[in-house]
Amino acid sequence: MGIDILEQLADTEVPPAPVEQLQQGFSERLNNRLLVQQLLDLLLRGVPYAAWHMTRGMISVLYFTIVGRFVPPKIMEDRNDCAEEN
Repeated sequence: MGIDILEQLADTEVPPAPVEQLQQGFSERLNNRLLVQQLLDLLLRGVPYAAWHMTRGMISVLYFTIVGRFVPPKIMEDRNDCAEEN
């Protein structure tokens, strides 16, 4: 009786696994996660970094406009130290 069931199972064809669908689903999920990670990195690290350097440049321009000379290197070094600590 057990042999008949095993023979029937041996004769039945099993369809192949949908490898392409599995790989495509995995790629879509991975791509979405990578996109979110890259956008978060840009918003949380890139934009503040660029804004900080833009602000430093604008402060230097305003200082030069008002005082008539460049920002002393000592002041710029102090600002660089503050940026590295954060």
